[in-house]
Amino acid sequence: MDKSSTLDYINQMFPTEASLSGVEPLMQKIHSEIRRIDAEILSAVRQQSNSGTKAKEDLATATSAVE
Repeated sequence: MDKSSTLDYINQMFPTEASLSGVEPLMQKIHSEIRRIDAEILSAVRQQSNSGTKAKEDLATATSAVE
């Protein structure tokens, strides 16, 4: 998003000075969404890490069985 389109978006969201009273609720909503997404990312990273560990264990077991 370039600078002019960002300003256009902000001006659409808050066209008057009085509408700026809605900034705080919007910021709270955005922060909540960021926390939710951060939690999802952390969960996915942990799951991926656990899958990698399990795959290494399975490979070691299979290698031992072949030997």
